[in-house]
Amino acid sequence: MYRLTVRRAATAVKASRLSLFIATLATASGAIVTLPLPTPLRVPFGLLLVFVLPGWALGHASSPRYQLSLWDGILATLGLSLAIATCSATLLAAAPVGLSRDSFAALLGAVTVVLTIAGTFRGETNKRTDPRLVPRECPDLAKRFEEGGI
Repeated sequence: MYRLTVRRAATAVKASRLSLFIATLATASGAIVTLPLPTPLRVPFGLLLVFVLPGWALGHASSPRYQLSLWDGILATLGLSLAIATCSATLLAAAPVGLSRDSFAALLGAVTVVLTIAGTFRGETNKRTDPRLVPRECPDLAKRFEEGGI
């Protein structure tokens, strides 16, 4: 039968666990930021929720295997996060709900979770069509994929 390499299967498991961790962290950050806790406990989770998590989730959803260098990835995550936060704040300011700490944290957490789920499903779809994941027993299948025959 066809077998994927152990390394690729382990990478897929790590990616899905990372997605689960990001979704859980986004949910926890949204909850912690809205609770009446001391400010030093809320600030790190708020910073993650505004500057890191949404950008990582959007990058993962738009291209699950985008290969950037370390600094490019950090800057892309920061830029995407700030863009999502700005659009969310503008949307909430125009909405009847209004812009408050609670509504902003809830919206950013929800957007991050939705994008993380979308990225996870997109990654699962790409695994079926990625020529590098073609079993070793079918080498011409990868060649046909590169030529556009599949």
